[in-house]
Amino acid sequence: MEHDIGYRITTKLIVNSELEKEVDLICQYLSDLCVNYTTFQNNPKGSGAHYGSQRIRIKGHRGVKTILSQIRDYTLLRRQEVDLLLDEFYPRMDQGFHLEKQGFIEMVKILDEFREIMGRGPRETHSVDYFIEKWDIDPRFLSYIEPTPDDDFIQPALSVGVDSWDFNSKIRPYIAGLVDSKCNLIVTVKKTDDTGVGYRVAIKIRFKTKQDLALLVFDDYCRSLGINATITRSDEESRSDQIALTARDDIEIFLTSLRDYLLVRRDAVDLLLDSILPALENGKHLNRETFPALIAIIDTFRQKAGRGNRAKYTLDYFLNEWDLDPDSVDPIVGTSDDSQIQFRD
Repeated sequence: MEHDIGYRITTKLIVNSELEKEVDLICQYLSDLCVNYTTFQNNPKGSGAHYGSQRIRIKGHRGVKTILSQIRDYTLLRRQEVDLLLDEFYPRMDQGFHLEKQGFIEMVKILDEFREIMGRGPRETHSVDYFIEKWDIDPRFLSYIEPTPDDDFIQPALSVGVDSWDFNSKIRPYIAGLVDSKCNLIVTVKKTDDTGVGYRVAIKIRFKTKQDLALLVFDDYCRSLGINATITRSDEESRSDQIALTARDDIEIFLTSLRDYLLVRRDAVDLLLDSILPALENGKHLNRETFPALIAIIDTFRQKAGRGNRAKYTLDYFLNEWDLDPDSVDPIVGTSDDSQIQFRD
């Protein structure tokens, strides 16, 4: 049913994930909050950035407001936007401002401010000016209550670094959340002429974003651990910048610091820290007797880590390439916990 003024305002929150465990955790959290949601497959017959992932959609003011209220104090980069919605937008919605023209325009102004903070720019249609002209309202009679976002909340990272933040309750869980859902944890196998087996194994942690502050927080966290990340800036405004760790020692220090805070990728990180990195340190990747066993463990890691781990060089590839009997690949001490996979000595 349309409002008398002929327009409505709706809000929705969308999460995309290709990690089944992450989807399950989010859905359980929403159920605990009694928030209604829908899930569906992204682009099941097509392609694109979210091809093969699942989408969780929370639609409606009550559900979105409930979630934002719960996570506000744990929000770092988008705290300004969350405060604007919770302190300015939703109180007006609850009081029915959107049901009359002047109040509706006031809410559109807040949404334009929200879009500007998010970096999306003003609306081409349905802007404040659009409604003023359409409804022939004299702007001198509009009394806006200017939102006052809390800029001081994020300012410390721009001046003195993460040491001034509540490290264990804010920064470390935030970085762990990036590792769980946004970072690429990648183990690659490439052909090379400088090893005895003709292949090289490399590990990378990569985070891509268009938010400069996100890169800064990630970099500050790495520096607090005494490790250096590499930042690569994109020449194109439409593309993301990235920060990466590639040195094995740095990756070990970084993931060890976050291990107990991980929810979605804990199994993958345990496998990397407890099996893959020690195997590389012990040279298991340098001879054909143990290389297939390492690839078998890497295949398991790729399944658990998800994003960024689509690969050509799998165990099946090497079984075929080297004409190996699958039963001859016996790399592990069997346990029920994949995180405890180890090589036989």
